[in-house]
Amino acid sequence: MRQYLVCQGVAERTRIWPPSHALDHGDAGRHHERALALAAEAELEEEYAAARMDEPSWLTDERLHLFGKKGHPINGRALCPRGCLRRARGRQARVLRKDCSKRSLFVDLAYTEHLRRKALADYWNHVFNEGTRCCRSMRSCPLGAHEDQLRANSAEGGQS
Repeated sequence: MRQYLVCQGVAERTRIWPPSHALDHGDAGRHHERALALAAEAELEEEYAAARMDEPSWLTDERLHLFGKKGHPINGRALCPRGCLRRARGRQARVLRKDCSKRSLFVDLAYTEHLRRKALADYWNHVFNEGTRCCRSMRSCPLGAHEDQLRANSAEGGQS
């Protein structure tokens, strides 16, 4: 509770919730919490944090086809997306996905991030469609940005 109150104080002064203490809204928060735990277990906290902030990453690259529709690993004969190496004939060789010791952990993390992004998009679509108004207390609120975009679109339509 103390940590939450400290974060609340920071957010009130800066209009930004401390990113390292933020969880996503709605069902996305559940997936976010699980992804953070998986990233810690795989020792990929920084890599996950960057991917979550929309930095280019193998975690979010859909072209890699890491998992199927139900989240199970696929394409086992492709190279490990993380670039894992093993010793082979006296040299380092890239590991295939099926041979990677952390394969299930990597795939689980990528799938959980996929679910988080989908749940967050669903949450915001629901909020937008409900017509909820932004309180303007946070600087980077998607609801405020949505309202601003609607306002700009209506202004453009009125000038034609």
